[in-house]
Formats: sequence, structure tokens, C-alpha cells
Amino acid sequence: MKFRLLAMAFSTAMLTLAPGVAAAAPPAAQAVAASPSTTLACTAVMTVPRPRQNSTTVVHITGLEARAAVSTLAHYRSTNTRHTAVAGVNRVANVPYLVSRATKGYKVVAQVTASLGTTRWACSTSFIPS
Repeated sequence: MKFRLLAMAFSTAMLTLAPGVAAAAPPAAQAVAASPSTTLACTAVMTVPRPRQNSTTVVHITGLEARAAVSTLAHYRSTNTRHTAVAGVNRVANVPYLVSRATKGYKVVAQVTASLGTTRWACSTSFIPS
């Protein structure tokens, strides 16, 4: 936040110090003002990509910031299941899914979204029950 205010103050000072000259704001100030929300890529993998029915597999998510709020949505053949977690200080989140009696051979896609302040992350992974 201090950087944003400093960049804005710097750009205002530059514009007022050069009378008669149309000066543009510095690139850093333009980038801060142009992007109120940023979406970044994260990485998600299943600990067991082909789990047996009635077992558990975990969505392992990396590339986040500590304390990011994480939400996963798994798309099964006949239902969708949402789970939430918070990234730890190691910038990783783990979200367990009980496979139960999910349809064997049906690819279950897990969409992952995370957020911290105005920063957003998005990635996905999948597993196939066996």
C-alpha cells in the first residue's frame, strides 16, 4: 500500500513539476492503477490420480501465498462437491476428497480458486476412480 501511495505521489509531483509539458505517469504507477485485481496460475495435483472407490485422494495446491483462502469444486458424474481450506505458511494447501462410490472410469475434474486481498489464483486437476 505504501508503494502504491508513493507511486501516485511521485506521478502527481512529476506532472506538476513540468509545466507546459505533458508528462506520463511512470510505468509502475500505471501498472498499479490499471490492475485492481490480478489472477495468477497455481499448480494443483492429486496425490492419488487413480484412487479406488471408498478411498481418499488429496488435491495438493502450490504457488499460493500464505493465508490464501482456497476453494475446490469437484465435478463428479452426478454431483458437485465443494471444499475449502487455507494455505499454510509454506504457501501450500491440501484438500482431501473421499472418493466413496464415485463412478469408476469417470474423470472427476477439480477446479481450484484461491484469493488473498485482490490477488486471485486459479488452476485445476483431475482424478479417475478405479
